[in-house]
Amino acid sequence: ASRQGIALQGSAAVNVDPVLMDTQRIGRVLNNLIGNALRHTPAGGKVEVRARRANGGVEVNVCDSGEGIFSRASIEGKSPAAGQPVGPD
Repeated sequence: ASRQGIALQGSAAVNVDPVLMDTQRIGRVLNNLIGNALRHTPAGGKVEVRARRANGGVEVNVCDSGEGIFSRASIEGKSPAAGQPVGPD
């Protein structure tokens, strides 16, 4: 991230630990989400990873200052409805 000029920040709520999970699968998911965020965030941008307890589990958010899926779809002249897949027809 720093080589790309992107600020990568993370935080976890105090009550998040312990978490029982399949560490390999969750690691793969987080690696994909964070990798995509870094790929689509321009230099000078920011990627944040946050974890908190929610609904009896843990919620992890990966947020970035990149263009986003909906922005890319709008550029292509598509305006996806919430919950609809974005991509080639």
